Order: sequence, then C-alpha cells, then structure tokens
Amino acid sequence: MRKYLLVIAPLCLGAFIYWVRPLFVPWSYVRNFIPDACWAFSFTYAFFLLWKGELSLAIRMIPILLFLAFEFMQKFEIITGTFDLIDCLAYILSYLLASVIFRYYEQEKDI
Repeated sequence: MRKYLLVIAPLCLGAFIYWVRPLFVPWSYVRNFIPDACWAFSFTYAFFLLWKGELSLAIRMIPILLFLAFEFMQKFEIITGTFDLIDCLAYILSYLLASVIFRYYEQEKDI
C-alpha cells in the first residue's frame, strides 16, 4: 500500500498546486517548481516499482535522462515550453529522493 501512496500522493499534491496556482502567487517557487518535482518523483518511483526485478544502472538512469531530455528539447525548441535550470534541479532532486526512498524500502523487505 505504501508503495502506491508514494506514487499517488505526490501526483495529487502537484495537481492541487497546479490547479490553485493563484493562491501561490507570492511563492513562485512553490507554484512553478513543486508540481514538476512531484510528477518527477512519482514517475521515478513508479518506474522503479515496475522494473524492480532488474534495476541495473542503465535502467535506473532512464527516468533522469527523460526528464533532462524534455528540458533540453524545450531549450532547442524541438517542443514548446521554456527551458529552466531550476526545473532541471527539481527533476534531479526528485529523482534522487525517489531513488533513496525506493532503495530504503526495498532493503527493508530483504531484512
């Protein structure tokens, strides 16, 4: 149950912040970057859950490479959007947090 909550709760938090953006006008970092961090965390954790039997380093790198590719495609105008280094930082931190939490809970099962 906890593993699904770690996928769904950040998505709900990010969606809530996104939908009530006018309330967060004074806190632009919350309004602009927390929803990105939430979906990146959820995606990473869900990805690890789906691949948990075969998590080699190459497979572990897929989510972060996708996140950064998304930002760089915006930079080079391959897709619409605005490139932002803080978005990249939010993706990296979310990826690392999801990796650490996933590893902790998976090791807990092995004990």
